[in-house]
Amino acid sequence: MRFIRFTVISILTLSAFLAGCGQKAYESVTEIPRTIYEKEEYQKIAVGKGDMEPVLKMSLTRHDTEKISYSVDEEGLELEELMVGIGDHVSEGQLLITFKSEDIKKNIEKYSGEVIKKQLLLDHYKRMYNVDFKDRDEKYAVILEELTDDVNLAKLYLEEEQERYRKCQVVAQSEGTVSYISNKVLSGLIEPGENLLTQICGQTQYTANTKDSFDFEVGDIYQAVDGEENYDMKVVEIIDESDFSRTVVFEPVDVTTDLSSAAYMEIKKGKLPGVVYLPTRAINVKVDSTFVYVVKENGFLEGRYVELGEEIGDLVVIKSGLDGTEEVAVKE
Repeated sequence: MRFIRFTVISILTLSAFLAGCGQKAYESVTEIPRTIYEKEEYQKIAVGKGDMEPVLKMSLTRHDTEKISYSVDEEGLELEELMVGIGDHVSEGQLLITFKSEDIKKNIEKYSGEVIKKQLLLDHYKRMYNVDFKDRDEKYAVILEELTDDVNLAKLYLEEEQERYRKCQVVAQSEGTVSYISNKVLSGLIEPGENLLTQICGQTQYTANTKDSFDFEVGDIYQAVDGEENYDMKVVEIIDESDFSRTVVFEPVDVTTDLSSAAYMEIKKGKLPGVVYLPTRAINVKVDSTFVYVVKENGFLEGRYVELGEEIGDLVVIKSGLDGTEEVAVKE
């Protein structure tokens, strides 16, 4: 009788061992209550498996730049010379555009001539003053004073016209890059106060912050999307932040690039072949663990731990815990 009992127990133990060997080595979440699904309908979703290509999307923010716009206030100006083109780097004080005005030109010639004429006359009377010692104070004092006033007045008028001429010239106020030149400059249709040329001062940089582990390298070039246009952007710096994120600093390859606040980047991170994936809404979280409810053949639910990978849109890669043949339950 003891032999029979021992034999039965041995057979049961062996059967349990063999049954355990046939199961997958996935860890079930036995301590998680499943009552939330017992009285509610749930939706079954098939676990996906196949190739995926994750994309890293980042918004771009502009930093460290200043725009200077140049105009003239005079009327009746004609283009004399355009000395720069779009994309040219200029230095402070560099002449960018010169204009000419017949009115200003005539006035400068007029007052230049008066200064020369009155200065010569003043010099003449000064010599006479030094030669004619007889009553020179009474004879020349008034003449010299009047001529000195005439010379100074002519110089004042000349300086005013020269200042008007200087205001007709476009001179760089700072070091920077020419980003815009109005077509009206070349056409000669110059309107007072109208923007003729724009200069970007400082270093044009754009930053993007990410917690993704994508391997950025200084010097790499990626494309920014702004509206319907794409622009090449070069990585110039990578900054590790205190919250374990990174700030990636970009500069436009084309220095005239001026991105709007809606600009962003979509970087393809490389194909992931044959990965298992699920909609993110199928993932449950308990403390620091993530799990799903696997639907078993008998309709019961099994809580199973899963390790998450890349998120791609509303899908997430399952690195371990599922093999792609299962169905999982999602609350409706």
